[in-house]
Order: sequence, then structure tokens, then C-alpha cells
Amino acid sequence: TEIYTLSLHDALPIYSTSTLTFFEGTHFQGTEEYLNSDKPNLMLSGRVKSMLVTGTDAWTVFDQPFHEGNAICIRPGPTTGPVHEAPPLFIYDFQSQFNAVQTFAASVRRGCFPIT
Repeated sequence: TEIYTLSLHDALPIYSTSTLTFFEGTHFQGTEEYLNSDKPNLMLSGRVKSMLVTGTDAWTVFDQPFHEGNAICIRPGPTTGPVHEAPPLFIYDFQSQFNAVQTFAASVRRGCFPIT
């Protein structure tokens, strides 16, 4: 049996890049879709159950393709020091944490944008 450990301190450079990772299952399980830029039509559209937000940029998640429809702005944890120290945001169950009736994500843009 091998045991691997990774301290959060060792992982900070990984979390400094602004990314958004969607997962098909709750608690970060199942198929994942990794993003570091805008995506007008998610591969997991309508099936996102959990997500991980890293870096310091906010993301706008839309319930329709091509950045349309209802939207929410999701931000990583607050920066308490240098940029590389911003903690990631773990959303383990999208529906319960946002009181969503259905899975929300169909497209995403980096930054917070008003609904047009």
C-alpha cells in the first residue's frame, strides 16, 4: 500500500491560475470539464453537479448556451495575501448550495457580466 500526501502549501501554485472545473457528479466525481477561458457551449451542459474555482478571477455561469439566459457570478475564496494565496472555492453539490431546481450551467464567461 502506498500513501501519498500533498499539503495545501505545495498546491498553492496550482491554485493561482484562474480556472473553472465542472463535474458531472456531486462531490467532484464523474466526467469533468476543465476551463481557463470562455466557453459558449459546455460539454456537460445541463449535467453539472459540482465545481472547483481557482485563481482570483470571477466567472459568470449561464443557464443557456452562448452566454444567454439566467446567470450567476461565482468567485473563488477571498484573497488574504499575495495573489497566489487565494483559496479555491469548492462547490460540492451545485443544486443544494445554490438552491437550484435544476442543474444550471450551460455556458460560462470569465469575469462577472450583467444579464443582457
